[in-house]
This record gives sequence, C-alpha cells and structure tokens, in this order.
Amino acid sequence: MPTPASHYCSKAMPVALFHASLMLAAPAANAAGDNAIVDAFGKACLPERLSFEKSSTRAEAIGWKQVLQSDNPELANVIAKGVAAANDPENPDWKMAYSLFSKQTGNRRLYLVVTRFYAPEVLTLIGCYVYDFNASKPIAPEAVSKLLDHTIAYSTLDKTGDAYIDPSQIVSYVWGPPPSLPRQFDTYLSFIPENSPLVEKTGFSGIVLKSSASEPRLEKTK
Repeated sequence: MPTPASHYCSKAMPVALFHASLMLAAPAANAAGDNAIVDAFGKACLPERLSFEKSSTRAEAIGWKQVLQSDNPELANVIAKGVAAANDPENPDWKMAYSLFSKQTGNRRLYLVVTRFYAPEVLTLIGCYVYDFNASKPIAPEAVSKLLDHTIAYSTLDKTGDAYIDPSQIVSYVWGPPPSLPRQFDTYLSFIPENSPLVEKTGFSGIVLKSSASEPRLEKTK
C-alpha cells in the first residue's frame, strides 16, 4: 500500500464525490504540449486499471512522485470535499483509499489521483484522474478518442441534447465504456474555467481526464 500519500476514509465515499468533482472541455487546436495530459493518462491509468495497488506502483515506476494533498491548494480542495462526503452512517463499512502523485511534464505540473472505492457486496471501483490545475483553456478531444479507440458519446457543447451546459461554466466530453477495455466505465475530459461558478462546487479549475473500472472479485479458494 503506497505511503505516506495513501489514505483510507472510513464510512462512505460516494462514487459521486469524485465524479461530481471530476466529471465536469471546449475544442481548441492541439499544440504539441496539449496532449501531455492525455499521454499521462494513457500511461498511468490504463495499463493496471483494475488494481489500485498496481496502478499506484506503476505511477512511481514511470516517474510520478508521491505527494500529500497539501502539495497544491486545489488538490487539497478536491480531497477535502471527498473526505467531507465520506461520512455516511448508514454504510459504515464502505471505504475509499487514494494515492496522490505529481509530475512535471514540460512546463506543466500534473497531478494524478488513484482511488479505490470499496462497497462490500455492492462493487469495488478503481478510479484514475489526471489534473492540470493551471490549464487556462480546454484541449480538443481527438487524442482521447484515439487512445481509447472509441467515439465520443456526448458533449456538454451539444445544444440539441439534455447534456448542454454553458461553456463559460464547463465543457465536457464523455466516452462510453471502450470495447477494448473490459470492465471500464465512462471516460471524461473536462475543463472548468477559473471564473466558473462550478469552481466552488468542485474545488478546482483547469482540466481533468478521468475514468474508472470495476475491480474483479477474487474467487474464493476451497
């Protein structure tokens, strides 16, 4: 288990916690550095996506440095909101573990959050989130479509659907479960502008690329 940046929150950590904070990007021309977050996500989040421990170990092996939430105010905000949401007296056996990492990629300081949400007899989710808190503009989604070998399911830019949100608040692209990645759920590429009213709700502005997968249940040996 990674230390010291691996923490366990007893009681419930609703899956919606990180989803609400992270599931929240408008198209823009891709400069060479714009795909840094997509490349980081592909290398850190997908290879060992079904295991919290293996994903955390891999992160360190490919150059991510473990950090505490105090390493960045917005990282601290996101985690604090998660801890606050963890208090669910009705489900005291639900738990959330998380490991925090940081990595300098060119002129970008990226943050990686790996999570394990454990709800006995319900499900176990492994989440992986890559943040660029300093991003001032969104990036185009094509690199994510290529990485996942999958098309976009919907976007908050689509005024013809129920998902539309004013892009001054947030723009998100969502990919459904990729056929090539069994047990994987939706993937989200999102940008929240600095002056968006959603900053107070989510605790951060900038870009996040995230997804989650269901951890396989271990077969009991006789």
